Amino acid sequence: MTEIESSNPVQTPQTKGKSKAVEEDTNVGRKPISTNKVAVEYQLKAIEWIEPSSGELRKLKVITQNENGPCPLLALCNVLLLRGDIKIKPYDRSSVTYDFLVELLGDYLLKSIPQGEVEIRNGLQVTNGKSSQNQEETKLQSDNVSNGVEDLTNKVQQVTLENGVAEDKENEQINKNNGEVDIIRPSLLDYHHTLNTALSIIPSLQTGLDVNVHFNSIHGFEPTAELSVFDVFHVDLVHGWVVDPQDEETWNVVVGKCGSYNKAVECVVGGDSVSKGIVVESSNKASNNGFEDSKSSLNEDDNIRVRDELITSQFLDSTATQLTYHGLLSLSETLPPGHLCTFFRNNHFSTLYKHPETSVLYILVTDAGFVHERSVVWESLIDVDQNASEFVNGQFKKGEATGGDYVDVVEEHQDLTGGGDQE
Repeated sequence: MTEIESSNPVQTPQTKGKSKAVEEDTNVGRKPISTNKVAVEYQLKAIEWIEPSSGELRKLKVITQNENGPCPLLALCNVLLLRGDIKIKPYDRSSVTYDFLVELLGDYLLKSIPQGEVEIRNGLQVTNGKSSQNQEETKLQSDNVSNGVEDLTNKVQQVTLENGVAEDKENEQINKNNGEVDIIRPSLLDYHHTLNTALSIIPSLQTGLDVNVHFNSIHGFEPTAELSVFDVFHVDLVHGWVVDPQDEETWNVVVGKCGSYNKAVECVVGGDSVSKGIVVESSNKASNNGFEDSKSSLNEDDNIRVRDELITSQFLDSTATQLTYHGLLSLSETLPPGHLCTFFRNNHFSTLYKHPETSVLYILVTDAGFVHERSVVWESLIDVDQNASEFVNGQFKKGEATGGDYVDVVEEHQDLTGGGDQE
């Protein structure tokens, strides 16, 4: 199964007999993790941040992206940093390592272990191990996590298994008392499994994830264990590669018949094999001539397949940046004011924010080239090609760059897009 890899998009010359969409899919690759060496240290950028709920101005640091850097990892961490769920300390540190980020994420997950509740009936109360769990969590958080994911996984297993035993004893007590006490509590053993899955996926966030987009909704993604990590951290994952329902012909084929990117590529390849490349070549010219030329030599079923392939190819080629105007409108209308989320576009994961007052969408600028440019913190997302986008500072005011090779960095950033509280 061919999937989109969330890594740097590969620009390749078009090959005769293949559509642009299929050619790019072939060259991007099918493995979620690149074989290139990944930088293990990331520069921090000081920004000002206005809390959406309170309007309070805070100073914090976000993580910037190195060349071939970990797009999903940074997008996830920056959402958590802006929400205040994790903090980078001390404030004056200039960089963080991959292991440091793993520890931050692991600590956040440990704090999320369900505490459970006890309901008292007839004056009888059953202890659910809450106090002992709090003590254990405090102990774990003070430990120095030196072995990354493996160490954290072992700790999560220890805590959840111990509390799982306590849960079994509580259930036994309930049976003995004929149900006089009801304990409402998520299964800690199930949560342990979820945590272990999330922790095992974290290393793949360094380079990229395989993503299969569904074209009917901004939340449309093929469910995978890798993408479930965003659910574990309570971070919304969205995209804007959505077909406009008013374009009935495209909707019926791309959404109704294909549904997802993988199926769309299969449709293109299947139609190409039937038409022997004639329609694919003509689709790049936005013409139906190829279909008409081959129609007389095909049976009815093949004609339908070729027609579907032509429509699908034209949609993929015309939305090469993986964002449509209907998708952009859906993002603007669906996301609530002040919402932070992870945004998948152009084979990248970014941190997306909807301004609570203006409702303008902004993407957090994480290019390392802007690390010292405090006037360049967010980039507005107001059109598909970002020709009208503007850079703003942490207070969402347009400012001038303070120095450095600003023009070159901006051009490089546009090509790609086509830390803790201060004590």
